[in-house]
Formats: sequence, structure tokens, C-alpha cells
Amino acid sequence: MTVQNGYVDASDGGGGILSGPYGAPSLTLTSVTVQNNAVAEWRSGGGVSAIGSLTLDGCTVCDNSAGDYGNGGGVRSLGGSLAITDSLICNN
Repeated sequence: MTVQNGYVDASDGGGGILSGPYGAPSLTLTSVTVQNNAVAEWRSGGGVSAIGSLTLDGCTVCDNSAGDYGNGGGVRSLGGSLAITDSLICNN
């Protein structure tokens, strides 16, 4: 699965994927590509924003961006555990 070219200018971020705080308390992504997503100024998690636990297994998270004053151009994980295995995170 590929998630690409998303843009968010409001909410908690997650230009490509947003998990929590009102949804599931954890997110597991397996063999997913998240690329070329962005969030606006003051937002975070250009590619993936997880409020809760996040697991990336065999994923590619590349070429995503957070706006000015934001953080986590590729991945933002807040309030839970973070596990990354066999994944590529680049150019965020």
C-alpha cells in the first residue's frame, strides 16, 4: 500500500496518516510506503502522526515534510511506544 501526496492544514497533523487521539490507541503499519506528504505551519507528522503506540515494520517513509515550527517531517510519535524494524526513513 502507498499513501502519498496528502496535505493537512488543520488538526493534529498526519499529512499521510493520523492515528489517535480519538481513534485506536495504537497503530501498526506493515509494508507500507508513505511518501510526498506534508503538513502546514505549526503542524507535525508530515508522513505519519501517531498519538499512542506506533509500529513500523518493513515500511518506507520518505520525502515528507512538516511546516515551519512543526516537527516530525517523516514520523511523529507521541504518548506511546515506538518500534521500527526493517524500515527506511529518508529525506524528511
